[in-house]
Amino acid sequence: MEKKMFIMLTKSPYGCEEGKIRISNALAGDVVVFAQDSVYAATNPPGELAELVKSKMSEGIKFYASGPDCMARGVEPKFGIKQIDYPEMVDLIMECQLSY
Repeated sequence: MEKKMFIMLTKSPYGCEEGKIRISNALAGDVVVFAQDSVYAATNPPGELAELVKSKMSEGIKFYASGPDCMARGVEPKFGIKQIDYPEMVDLIMECQLSY
C-alpha cells in the first residue's frame, strides 16, 4: 500500500516557488491544502501554477483550500478545489501517513 502524503502550503504563490515545487512532487492520492496566504493559489494563481494544479488534479491529487483563510481574504476557490474547515483538515491529516 502506498503512503498518502498531506502537503500544506502557507505562502503566497506570488514570488514564491515553494508551492509549485511541492505540488510538482505530489503523487496520485496525495492531498494538497492551501492555507493562510497560499489560498490565493486556489483562487487566482499565476498562469503556470494554475495549469500545474489542473494537471495534478487529473493525476489524482486532491486539492483543498482552508475555508476560514479564504473567508478572511475574501476569496473563493476555483478549478474544483474544495473549500474545507479546520475539522475537515484534521480528518485529512489523520487519513495520510506522511506530511510536509
